[in-house]
Amino acid sequence: MNAEELKKRDEEMHALFKEGKSFSAIGIVYGISREAVRIRMKTAFGITGKDSPVVETRKAAKEATSSKLEAARAKKRQATIKRLFGCTEKTFLKINGKPFCWHDNKSKALVFLIFRSNAMKVKTSNVKFCLTFVQWWNIWQASGKYDQKGRTEYLMVRKNGGSGDWTRANTCIMLRSDHSMKTRARKSKPCTGGVQCSLQ
Repeated sequence: MNAEELKKRDEEMHALFKEGKSFSAIGIVYGISREAVRIRMKTAFGITGKDSPVVETRKAAKEATSSKLEAARAKKRQATIKRLFGCTEKTFLKINGKPFCWHDNKSKALVFLIFRSNAMKVKTSNVKFCLTFVQWWNIWQASGKYDQKGRTEYLMVRKNGGSGDWTRANTCIMLRSDHSMKTRARKSKPCTGGVQCSLQ
């Protein structure tokens, strides 16, 4: 095969390649191996199998599918944050400092884990936890004691002697020692009228 015939064949193979034919399929048409076609395409036109329009189409389809999945995940995540914390994802990220993820157990100090822990503890009692994530956070921020919360320092308690639901108007931040003293004082308060007193 002379140079002119080789050039013509190369152009024909190139045309088939642009139509979406694989190197193997082109090789069958011309009675040569897949590797021979690959070499000719690389030498004559500087293209490889990755340049195939079929590959590009598949890549575009994969990216489109990936985008749809990510959009669906984002929508589900936003709905979950709205349902659990009563705020947008942007607000949640601003407060929490990290994106929402149930499986992030590396940092137990994540704000949302602390909030959920407080809310879940209340569910075991007969009162309602009516605070949203943002309200809960604002109460702590207004007190300026969030960094001092814990077993031995400040904690969030209900007003009115610890009665009523957990609402913004019925919640405050108090030293644990002060809260313990008030609790003991209520328990030691004598009953009157022969009727058992309920703690107020």
